[in-house]
Amino acid sequence: AKKLRNMNYRGKLVFLTSSKEHALEAFDVDALQYIVKPVSEQKLFSLLNSLLKDIKEERKKYILLRIEGKLVRVSLCDIVYCEAQGKTQCLYLIDGTQCILRMTMTEFYEQLSQYQEFVRLGVAFVVNLGYIVSLSAKELCMDNGKKIYPPRGTYKSLREQYFNYFCREFE
Repeated sequence: AKKLRNMNYRGKLVFLTSSKEHALEAFDVDALQYIVKPVSEQKLFSLLNSLLKDIKEERKKYILLRIEGKLVRVSLCDIVYCEAQGKTQCLYLIDGTQCILRMTMTEFYEQLSQYQEFVRLGVAFVVNLGYIVSLSAKELCMDNGKKIYPPRGTYKSLREQYFNYFCREFE
């Protein structure tokens, strides 16, 4: 736990142990809970449900986009990727919906740049790292089956961002 915190891991830590002797040390790493076995099923499931609820709430981040003449609130966790198509952008959502945005890719990315889960790949794509199934220097495979071919020279940076994204919890 100390090593994780030293690596700037901000996730929730819960200790489930048979020993009471390190309980005070749990405060040093900002542990959420320190549970000594045996633990009741009700207490464990209550804790897990609470953690899942907190995580879902933390992930509920939104941006406002003009889609088909309407201002629409779009959850960031629903965005898989966005692809430039001439002077418009095609936004692909997790439910399979495709939305046409009448804005530049730069304008779109400016709204997302503060969130670590989004990266820009060249001029044509903005990708949600959470939906990448696999990546290599030649292609990214997305959850929805789409293959994206990253521009030459972007793989090293993309790989680092991908690793960093999965080594921390959403803020």
